[in-house]
Amino acid sequence: MVRPRARSLPRKDKNPTVAFVSVAFGLLLLTAAYIWLLEPGHGPAAAQPIGGAFVLQQDDGRVVTQRDFRGQYLLIYFGYAHCADVCPMTLSAVADALDILGNKAADLRPIFITIDPQRDTPAIARAYARKFSPRILGLGGTGDQVNAVEKSYRVTSAVMEPAAGNAADYAMNHTAGLFLMGPDGRFLAPLSGLQGGPALAQQLAEYLPGKAASTATTTP
Repeated sequence: MVRPRARSLPRKDKNPTVAFVSVAFGLLLLTAAYIWLLEPGHGPAAAQPIGGAFVLQQDDGRVVTQRDFRGQYLLIYFGYAHCADVCPMTLSAVADALDILGNKAADLRPIFITIDPQRDTPAIARAYARKFSPRILGLGGTGDQVNAVEKSYRVTSAVMEPAAGNAADYAMNHTAGLFLMGPDGRFLAPLSGLQGGPALAQQLAEYLPGKAASTATTTP
């Protein structure tokens, strides 16, 4: 299934190719380091659990907490709707992985949580997530709510220097990995979507029950 979404977003860089390669390579390194740190035996992962209670909001104003997803596997990604490259790449990979896995992903709920509550309302977060797949739930919240869930998942984010003359036109540096959580709410594994949907589907298949769609696994 072809998804050209990552190429459809407008770019503001003076040299888009150089900027994209630079940002993507830097975030790939950061993601690799993040995955290494979260693996058992590396860094503080064993001492400090990842995840936990959170309170966020849907676009209809309904409060959403971790209790709403008990019994489901969660694949959580933190990003923002104005992201030019890495967020579209990752969410496209998630959407492709869902297609590849088919029924095997029936108990998996992908969630996009905005790290940019100043610009991304819950409605914007939902609309952005649905551009990639209707199965991806977009959630937002107040600054305090977003900060709290970032802390629980050890996510870092920072506003970069805005464009000249436009304080609202800024990019963000942020943790670019995916968090796979088990049906009991415990952290299972750090994953990455930067290698594409097939690679992500293969990683997810190691944790999910059920049988994958027989034809989807051959997707190039």
